Amino acid sequence: MAPIKSSLAKSAKQLLGLFNTADLGLRGASQDTKVTPPFTGVTGGNILDGTNPGNGYKYHTFTSSGSLVVGSTKTCQILMVGGGGSSGPYDDSRSGGGGAGGLIYWGSMPVPAGTYPVTIGAGGPKDVTGASGNGGDTIFGTGTPLHLVAQGGGSGGSGPRSDQSAAQPGGCGGGGAGFASNGPAGSGTQTTDSGIPANSRTYGFGGDGGTGQVFPGGGGGGGAGEDGNTDGNTIGGDGKQYPDFTGPLVGLPALNPLNGFYAGGGGANGASGGPGAGGDGGAGSGPTSPGPPYSGPGSDAVNNTGSGGGGGGGGPSGTGGAGADGILVIRYSA
Repeated sequence: MAPIKSSLAKSAKQLLGLFNTADLGLRGASQDTKVTPPFTGVTGGNILDGTNPGNGYKYHTFTSSGSLVVGSTKTCQILMVGGGGSSGPYDDSRSGGGGAGGLIYWGSMPVPAGTYPVTIGAGGPKDVTGASGNGGDTIFGTGTPLHLVAQGGGSGGSGPRSDQSAAQPGGCGGGGAGFASNGPAGSGTQTTDSGIPANSRTYGFGGDGGTGQVFPGGGGGGGAGEDGNTDGNTIGGDGKQYPDFTGPLVGLPALNPLNGFYAGGGGANGASGGPGAGGDGGAGSGPTSPGPPYSGPGSDAVNNTGSGGGGGGGGPSGTGGAGADGILVIRYSA
């Protein structure tokens, strides 16, 4: 009987080995065919969860260039502003305020799945003249299905009386220089407010700069909400207000005092009319030293508002203010 038992035990062991091998093979096949779920979220920029501070939306804030990656179509609100224009030095001609960057707001934009390059326009540098002080364009996407461009703002007019640098056109136009003559203003070019903006360079908001005058001084830069000089000579045009995009919501504490305003025009260097205030939206203002002639530098715009810089005052310290870098914020329901 012993040989029979030994044979049966050997057969059972072989059969068990076959089952174990088959089980391992099946488990391996199951692991090999496991499918990773498709990506359906959104990445890119500084991401703020809408459950904190609690308004039910997620925000993707871009203050520098990058990419937005969308896994599946999202219906979004889009706010973007080009870089603000600067103002040049006084140099015996009363400088105009820098124009704000053009502003685009879209309240319900389907953004299909894909990768969208983002370029944030730089603000115009201080104390330069002409087109060198223009802000850079803020760009979202390339080609189809989306390509939006918020144009950079135009620089304010400045320079010596004998050779004034003209105010520049841009998303919002720069204010004209004053004193020797009534310096012409730069025109706003972000002015198309109708049509489908899914592939647009001009859709949005952009005011004209104000004309410079012998008295009271340079013209205010254009804002996204109004032209320069609208609220008085040398005063920059106001920006536009978006309460759903305040500093706490987009994650930029420096913007908290602005109450959701963006893209204000820079104030100009005044004479008899006093220093020009910047428009609502964080724009720079003209010099505040006692005057006339209100010597001293114009102030810089609050960064990442796309606002214009303030006009420079008289004397060697009369540098113009820098324009602010632009911004792009994407918001959708969380």
